[in-house]
Amino acid sequence: MLFIYQLHLCIDHYINGALVSESQMIIFSDHYINGGMMAPRGRPPGFDREQVLDQAVELFWSKGFADTSIADLSSATGLKPPSIYSAFGSKEGLFKQAVDRYASTFGSGIWEDLETTATARDAVRHVLTATAIAYTRGGRSRGCMIALAAPHDKGAHATVSDYLRQRRARNRQRLVLRFERAVSDGELPSRQSCDHLAAYVATLQDGMSIQAQDGASQQALLAVVDAALAGWDGILEVLKVAQKDGKGEVSALLPNS
Repeated sequence: MLFIYQLHLCIDHYINGALVSESQMIIFSDHYINGGMMAPRGRPPGFDREQVLDQAVELFWSKGFADTSIADLSSATGLKPPSIYSAFGSKEGLFKQAVDRYASTFGSGIWEDLETTATARDAVRHVLTATAIAYTRGGRSRGCMIALAAPHDKGAHATVSDYLRQRRARNRQRLVLRFERAVSDGELPSRQSCDHLAAYVATLQDGMSIQAQDGASQQALLAVVDAALAGWDGILEVLKVAQKDGKGEVSALLPNS
């Protein structure tokens, strides 16, 4: 509750026995709470942004965006709700920055070296192996925050869902570009297959995320990677045969085509 101690005497005002001007009274009214002098609203002394973001990552990752309240965030980070809004603008603003923090820490190592891989197959191996490691980092199988922290439908949190969808789309596009380079190198038959192959790898990633969330170990996910690479080799053989026969690559991947 805000207590403002003021005594009107002619045109002068007294607060706690001190003569103050109108402008000073405004400052006092902002800073006097429960009879004590408070610091201006905003970040508290010693505010460590990265530490707060790490704590927010843990919370959003475990509970999801919708089930995480401002009260939860305040309890986890030690920031009062006004400080959270001052520093991040909103719960959604904090969530987006937490996702960025996740991508650069817990989720790191998956995409950074994609362009340096020698072949498309090496690129797939790298992405999926790094995925298995990231999703079980620290001995904790939790899956991907970007895939699991918010619903994929529009719903009540459309902007959050769209934000995560755009991030996933950017990652798929990285794969498309790497596969297009493989086409130029003569490793893949033609550019027609690049989007479908990128979707194949992304779908495997999503499945690994759900498996990890359900408790799959790193060893179990690495076994999925081995199976995926065997599947990759089979797909390439089918595409190469289809190219020789003049058959469309997409139809070549369908049963009984």
